Amino acid sequence: MKRRTLISSATAAGAAVAAGLYRFTDLFVKHYPPTPYDDLLVTLTDREQAAKLGALVSDAPAPQALAAKPGPST
Repeated sequence: MKRRTLISSATAAGAAVAAGLYRFTDLFVKHYPPTPYDDLLVTLTDREQAAKLGALVSDAPAPQALAAKPGPST
């Protein structure tokens, strides 16, 4: 076995392990189940902290009222 083959196979195995850890664990980043709002939620840095902040907001209107409100006119 050549040294170059050994180094390249060890590199490939290390990359496969790192990719598996990234994809199937929360070791590097937190993975969330898919939702219909992923296009908006992807902009959040920390969903748990955003949920805590949203729970603390007590004087916000109901989501139905916000959804029925017309947008700004241009």
